[in-house]
Amino acid sequence: MTYWHGALKNAWANELVKYWSDGEANFVTSAMEETGTYQSITYLDNTGLVDKTRFLVLRGGSNFTMQPPNLTAEQSLLRESDGYAGLEASLENVYLAGSVVIDELLNGWDQYSESVPTAMGFPDKVE
Repeated sequence: MTYWHGALKNAWANELVKYWSDGEANFVTSAMEETGTYQSITYLDNTGLVDKTRFLVLRGGSNFTMQPPNLTAEQSLLRESDGYAGLEASLENVYLAGSVVIDELLNGWDQYSESVPTAMGFPDKVE
């Protein structure tokens, strides 16, 4: 997928999400990296080098797909060249969520070395 930015592309993305969800969902964030990473993990799983059921993505949105109200898409995108606007908050959020997962895996390794953790206590479908 190609990197994009601005209200026009945001509107396009929202229409696409509405189409594929029969009008039940809205576009909220872009994510382009995980698909390629997961595809690589799948190839490695097929060769027996990794176990794709142990692959976890912690997504932290580090940039915005739409400009703020006071800027054009071009102006906003030019400001992104100095660094992603949401990078610091993204890293903090991924650390806060990820450290809980890593702590659980390390503390429960006797159990998790032989089985993949599950979302026990959580509903099968989030409403």
